[in-house]
Amino acid sequence: IGSLVKPFVYLTAIEQGHQLGELLENSPLAVPLDDGTNWQPNNYDKSFSEPVMLVRALAESLNVPTVRLGLEVGVDSVVDTLKLAGLEENTRPYPSILLGSLSLSPFQMAQLYQTLGGDGEYRPLYAVHQVNDGQGNVLYKADNYAKRRWSEMANFLTLYGMSQVTRSGTARSLKWRIPKVDLAGKTGTTNDLRDSWYVGIDQREIVTVWVGRDDNKPAAVTGSSAALPVYAAYLKTSYPQSLRAMQPDNLSWVHFAKANGQPTSAGCGETSLLPAPSSQAELAEGCVQQSATKAKTWLQSLFN
Repeated sequence: IGSLVKPFVYLTAIEQGHQLGELLENSPLAVPLDDGTNWQPNNYDKSFSEPVMLVRALAESLNVPTVRLGLEVGVDSVVDTLKLAGLEENTRPYPSILLGSLSLSPFQMAQLYQTLGGDGEYRPLYAVHQVNDGQGNVLYKADNYAKRRWSEMANFLTLYGMSQVTRSGTARSLKWRIPKVDLAGKTGTTNDLRDSWYVGIDQREIVTVWVGRDDNKPAAVTGSSAALPVYAAYLKTSYPQSLRAMQPDNLSWVHFAKANGQPTSAGCGETSLLPAPSSQAELAEGCVQQSATKAKTWLQSLFN
């Protein structure tokens, strides 16, 4: 499934207290394996950079920062999140799972993203709702229920990160393909360009698209070059509505410093304004207090 797994890595981290504005290392990484070898994940373009904000790493689908974050929160925890989302397969927690080394069908992926797109509430998917006999007796009825799997805050922040995928990340072509509609989504590409994935979320629907070959040979396509255009073509006929994710009560918009990824106040250097728990807004007051203290100290030095 490739990079389709990444939102669940970031969701796991956010549920554990990580913030969209914090910085992730984007430098070469070697992960020791049980057989004595090292796994060295690479970014798609084989390049590295200065530390990047968590929200940018998700939007641009950067492999190395994702692996670093996944190892920090625990591969077991990421697998647990996937199971909460609806994964039924037994999955061993290999580090490569953090980059989507799982073979799942489009229906299975739709189930996982249904929970994410459904504000964190798991609802089992079904193709047939009910079967009646000729006398109207119910022979079968789908088990339709909803159960919360993780916090509204973590779900909202993850969906916000996925909205940046469509605004400035790997799915940014949707801005001109489907203008004036706010969408969230995630591209996915597997090794050797074998599979092309895209999951798109608007206010009405969650759509999963897979493009590949039945013989499992490389199709020479990426998520943005094959599956995403299919999704865009579908939207042009389905009257999409801008996504309005459920906003938690304790949400604030907080400035995060680009220099260190910490909450700060407007005017304290270069910042990114991002959604965060209200507790982070309280931490941001430190910049104002610190600036005021420095000014007071400076004034005292002038008159002493």
